[in-house]
Amino acid sequence: MNDPYKQLPRAPLAGVPLGSGKKSGKKAKKVKSGESRVFRVLAVLFAAVAVLTLFTLNLGGSATYVHVIVANENIPRGISVANSNYGAIEMDERYVEADTFSAASAEEAVQMLDSMSGMLYSHPVYKGQQIRSTMLTETENLGPNERLVAVRAQAVRAVAATVKSGDKVDIYVSRNDGLTILLGQGVEVVAVTLESSQLDSIAAEQLGNPDLKLADYISADPIGGTYILRVPASDVAKYIASDIGGVLTLSTRSPSGTYTSPVSVDLYGILCPDTTTPQCERTR
Repeated sequence: MNDPYKQLPRAPLAGVPLGSGKKSGKKAKKVKSGESRVFRVLAVLFAAVAVLTLFTLNLGGSATYVHVIVANENIPRGISVANSNYGAIEMDERYVEADTFSAASAEEAVQMLDSMSGMLYSHPVYKGQQIRSTMLTETENLGPNERLVAVRAQAVRAVAATVKSGDKVDIYVSRNDGLTILLGQGVEVVAVTLESSQLDSIAAEQLGNPDLKLADYISADPIGGTYILRVPASDVAKYIASDIGGVLTLSTRSPSGTYTSPVSVDLYGILCPDTTTPQCERTR
């Protein structure tokens, strides 16, 4: 006799899913050795950054501060220390430049530069810049046979106002009719300042405002009009006469430029180098 229950499928055991006896085709994902190495490198980098950060904070906490003299405004070259505007600021000593006027107190730092009141700035100093002793030069830095003289030249006649302090120039003087001669060669331009009318205006304004200094009106790199020259003592009179009665033109030269013999020229000599031509004979 057939058993009616024999044909029925067996029920799974309680708590055991069907097919649990079969092996799964998926394997557990393993961490690759390369990824593990990257993680270790990143961990080392993060630790190094943390150590450097703590080290930097410790340095900042132990910084020493001093008072340093800086320019309160642009100071042109050739201005005396007494006529310049400067003051002391507190600064981390690690950022103090060499040969700077600095001290533990602001008063002491200011007194250091005040003691240099008779000296001149050897080149422009810009607002906020630290003032160093190497920026100053003595007012009596002339040789026994040298003099300083100031002459006027329109900006266009000073190579379009590009002549600056420290340049060496050739200087020509011209008469109203064009007659011109080379007045000086390789002349040092000690300083460049405003034209004479502007200087006169400043001088008049200072009568009502005695606290104002020349540096309050002049930029660190002014457009020229007046040029202070270093010349031989024997040539001072020539420059004065040329400045009063003639027109000066400045020509920039190379430090290795050659010297030439001065020769007077005029427009007729330029247009008629050969006076025997018919056109030149008619205009003589």
